Amino acid sequence: MQLDLLEAVLKPPPDQRIVALDLLNPFNEKDTADDKMSVLDIKARDRRGRQYNVEMQIVAPSTYPKRVLYYWAELHGQQMREGKPYGALEATISVSFHLAMTPRASLCEGCSHVREVVSGKGSRFLLCRLSHSDTRYPRYPSQPVLHCGGFSACATPQDDSQTEAESR
Repeated sequence: MQLDLLEAVLKPPPDQRIVALDLLNPFNEKDTADDKMSVLDIKARDRRGRQYNVEMQIVAPSTYPKRVLYYWAELHGQQMREGKPYGALEATISVSFHLAMTPRASLCEGCSHVREVVSGKGSRFLLCRLSHSDTRYPRYPSQPVLHCGGFSACATPQDDSQTEAESR
């Protein structure tokens, strides 16, 4: 199934087709205590040595491109071995699927009253600032929100770098 999915998305030319796919351990372990451990949704390698990272997200924060780049760099760097020339590196390909690729999954994503809150562990929550003055609006509404009387379209995307403490 993963092979068919990658072939359908990447549409490689006939001489670049994926003939087989080996699923790898999705954990990128820490080398030192200060390193960041990451877990990929699907981590695979084909017979030619090309590596694949497939990520699936319901809602992707604005920092998602940086995370995908980090995962790509980690995966690409895992090919290097002592004495291996850089020219021997094979392609590393990242494919992402998330609802943000389709029309907004939730009204909150485009509402001027929302504040994105990212926890220390990287979890993302949408805080409704209307909840501070109107009890009809929950502080953290269950997502996706499809109808809301308080919705007000925002002019620019929300910055997810702000913490809840900063938003008070």
